[in-house]
Amino acid sequence: MAGRGRLAVGDTLAPASFPRLGAPGVVAWPQGTSAAVIFAPHPARCSACAGYLAVLGESAPGLKEWATRVMVLVPDPDAVPDGAALSAAAGAGVIVLADADGTGRAH
Repeated sequence: MAGRGRLAVGDTLAPASFPRLGAPGVVAWPQGTSAAVIFAPHPARCSACAGYLAVLGESAPGLKEWATRVMVLVPDPDAVPDGAALSAAAGAGVIVLADADGTGRAH
């Protein structure tokens, strides 16, 4: 592993699954040969995280063309960086996952 919070080329995530936030179902990784961008925003409101959510939302359709899923791990729906940014990103195809117990952040 490259370092805390980062994977080196060829590293893989440990298997995990999370309930979707605001939608039915559960999402798991890794999943076959698809790639994933996984963002775990700060648990407090953060303008930098809100800005990155906007970038992910803009990038999600293009990444999907390359079989890449964009996912955001939200530890507490009431403490997201920016509810509007999260909603816009979700509307653009970003998958929002509930990580209430912190399992995803521990990966």
